[in-house]
Amino acid sequence: MRSREGFYRGNGEAPATTEAPDRAVLAAVRSPVPVTALPFSVQWLQQREASAANPNARLTKNTYGPATAGAVFKISFPPHAFAVDSVDADRVELDIAAVAIDATGKPAGDFAQKITMHPKPGLLGKITTGSLSYTDAIALSAGSFQVRFVVRDAVSGKIGSVDAPIRVGP
Repeated sequence: MRSREGFYRGNGEAPATTEAPDRAVLAAVRSPVPVTALPFSVQWLQQREASAANPNARLTKNTYGPATAGAVFKISFPPHAFAVDSVDADRVELDIAAVAIDATGKPAGDFAQKITMHPKPGLLGKITTGSLSYTDAIALSAGSFQVRFVVRDAVSGKIGSVDAPIRVGP
């Protein structure tokens, strides 16, 4: 019988893959409790009717079926919430995801967006010492939903999540 103490670590370099960040975001979406390393808040603004006349075509359907409305949200970050990569031309990179769960516990809508910015010095100072907001919409059918928003700061690797309930339609 052979035994060892300790473990093998390898050369110390992380494998070059995009799977680890994706898995971290997925884990935050599935977590029973919010993740708090990256602070942000979510506010529902309005609902837009999803129709052929609506120029925003992605609001007419989602992964889970036809949508009747686009629920407009605003994500706000407090000062100094995210990191700035000064080596890469002051890059700010955020991955935003949201999953809406209906009253039966099934997914009813989703949203994903990667935001990469290289703000000029004047704007960089404003968004790091002030606040930064992002507005978009998630396509949903009529009903009540619990929407889990997850934001990952790709520069620092920090993740945060927020649950935001919403009722769509009459």
